[in-house]
Amino acid sequence: GLVGTGMGGLVGTGMGGLVGTGMGTSTSICSISSPSPTTDTPTTEIPKVDIIATPNDPNDPASRNKTIPSGTDLPALVARGRHIVLLTSYPEASCKRKFQSKYFDMYPWLEWSLSTNRIFCYDCWMASSNEQRATQVGQCWVVSGCRRINNLKQALKKHDESNFHKSNVFRISTIKSNRNEIVNAFIGPRAVAKQQAEKEKNRKYAAYLVKCVVFLAEGGIAKRVEKNY
Repeated sequence: GLVGTGMGGLVGTGMGGLVGTGMGTSTSICSISSPSPTTDTPTTEIPKVDIIATPNDPNDPASRNKTIPSGTDLPALVARGRHIVLLTSYPEASCKRKFQSKYFDMYPWLEWSLSTNRIFCYDCWMASSNEQRATQVGQCWVVSGCRRINNLKQALKKHDESNFHKSNVFRISTIKSNRNEIVNAFIGPRAVAKQQAEKEKNRKYAAYLVKCVVFLAEGGIAKRVEKNY
């Protein structure tokens, strides 16, 4: 089942469910656990399932970041927010260490790829220029992903404090400060379609009235309005 929990929020209580915690975050939740024993007591606990990797997931930064977003896409991307994958246990890297979900709370730009077991920067993907992407930092945090799981704490801190990252965060902050621009990214297309439908309806109504007036004029028929009062 799916439940909306805010603008763009989705909650899936089944296998591979999505959770959105309000505007600006999409979260995939999977977990590893043995099935709970069946009891007669009703429970509202969300059932736990084994990890299931979705091939070619469009939200996975390893595949998504191959596309460079345009400036006109930024408000919608800011409003949608990063893609967070929450697991009870993350895959082990070659260094025998694992990523930890606590870093999502510490760094609001952080993303983790289920397909590559690498970390990415959502803000730098949105706002970085072609020149920035071509640098070593850009290749690491935007294009290919950072694989320094063995020294993750230091790697995250270093990127967070880098000029590369700060310049992109500044650009994103100017968009976040304009709430109207973000809202329009969601309702804009729908509002335009509704406006166009209203215009078409009014145009047809006006054309019908014109035909009526012409018909009356050509037939020499006086236009009268009966008043019942």
